[in-house]
Amino acid sequence: MDKFEHDTFVVLDVPPPQAEGVNRVRAGNAYPMTEPVTISVAGSSGVGVFSDDQRPSEAFGILDALALRTAPIAAEFSSVHRWPGTEIFVFTLTDEEPFRALHEVLAASRLKFRESPFPYRPHCTFRITAPRDEPHAQELSRLTLPGRFLLDQMSVYGWRKLPSGEVDCPHYHRVTLSGCDDA
Repeated sequence: MDKFEHDTFVVLDVPPPQAEGVNRVRAGNAYPMTEPVTISVAGSSGVGVFSDDQRPSEAFGILDALALRTAPIAAEFSSVHRWPGTEIFVFTLTDEEPFRALHEVLAASRLKFRESPFPYRPHCTFRITAPRDEPHAQELSRLTLPGRFLLDQMSVYGWRKLPSGEVDCPHYHRVTLSGCDDA
């Protein structure tokens, strides 16, 4: 592959059982995509998707080197956030700092990204369509998905809309976060 052919993101893969929990919430909310359960660290906010001139092999090498220095991240979902002016509902994280730190490392690396108009906020999306009504929106805002989990897999996924209207998320690369936490 000489170049990324679709909008391409860097994410942390949410492990079971939390991934299954998110998928149950998605299934109960008519989530129209079969994308993996992830927390974005580059692509949807902060820095944008990979630049058109970012070579995949170079990006994967940089990510592999960064993963050697990055410790797995312990996380827990927090409250639900609805992006202002949209129908997008996401789970936020109780401690955003490790995600923000990783995002900053990626942004400061030799990786090439497009610009994004949105500030970075780590999240896991579970709904992208309008709620039935205001009581339903309030119900969505009260959802919880308790339990701590360890994020130790960083992946690169594409995002493309198929002619059928479905969304496909090709997987391009995965690396294990194996750095030590010196704290």
